Amino acid sequence: MRPETIDPPALADLERLFTDISRFRCQLDRTGWFGQDLLWLGPREPGPFRTLTDRVYQAFPAFPPYQGQFDNAIPHLTIAKDNR
Repeated sequence: MRPETIDPPALADLERLFTDISRFRCQLDRTGWFGQDLLWLGPREPGPFRTLTDRVYQAFPAFPPYQGQFDNAIPHLTIAKDNR
C-alpha cells in the first residue's frame, strides 16, 4: 500500500491480524546477497516472519510481498544496496 492510503481501518485490520501472535525473539545471524548489489541480514529462524508475511498477504491480497516479483520471499533486513 502507498503510505498515504494506510488509514485507521487498515491499521485496525493489521492489529487484529497480529493480536494472537506471541512475541518472539530473533537473531539476524546470517548474510546473503541478492545479485551483486544488495546485501542483507537474515534471521536464524525465518518461520515467524513468514507467518507475519502470509497473514498480511491473506488479508490484503492486492498487495503481495515485494509486489509479487518473487515466488519465495526471503525474510531479511537490507543493509546495503548499490544503486549504480
